[in-house]
Amino acid sequence: MEKALIAIKRGFGGLLDFKGRSSRTDFWFYAIFVALIAIGIWVTVMSLEMSRTFAEANEFAAQNPDKVSITASSSNYSITIKDNQAGIAPNFGNLFLWIAGIAVAMIALLAAAVVRRLHDTNRTGLWAALPVPFLLSGFWLMSRVFSSFNNPAVPDMSWFFLVFVNNLIYLAAIGFLAFLLLRSGKMDENRFGSRTSGQSL
Repeated sequence: MEKALIAIKRGFGGLLDFKGRSSRTDFWFYAIFVALIAIGIWVTVMSLEMSRTFAEANEFAAQNPDKVSITASSSNYSITIKDNQAGIAPNFGNLFLWIAGIAVAMIALLAAAVVRRLHDTNRTGLWAALPVPFLLSGFWLMSRVFSSFNNPAVPDMSWFFLVFVNNLIYLAAIGFLAFLLLRSGKMDENRFGSRTSGQSL
């Protein structure tokens, strides 16, 4: 536990340090901590948005009992709205902004640590940029998908296909980068210097 706390402290302390090296242990303790924070924020945002949508649906059901169908049991409660014009749905635009904000925050928190970890494997930090173009294009494509939901016409399904292909490439790039980040480094000095004292493998 102490090792994890030290690694997390080093990670936050090196947010702007793109030089030097970070061991595998230090990096992954810090990266997992940042990922858990991001997941916690996203779960909270999703829970609040779904609670708001459900409360809105309940209010609509109370005011328009003839336009809804309610199914209730000891383990399930669902409301089906028969009126397509009710406009009750999660705010996808708001959720998209949260996703983008969380992604930007994670990049800011992890960028320097990823570069230092790559340095530890004797690789240039430029490998860290591999997934970025696909992340950015994914956000742009998703904004097109969400905007198509606001169009009364049938949504253009070609955007969904492009999002799918882009996300496959993005996941492959993330997977390859993770593979590099999992590679072991050597305690010996390399072209990026030596490790900070106290770092384990």
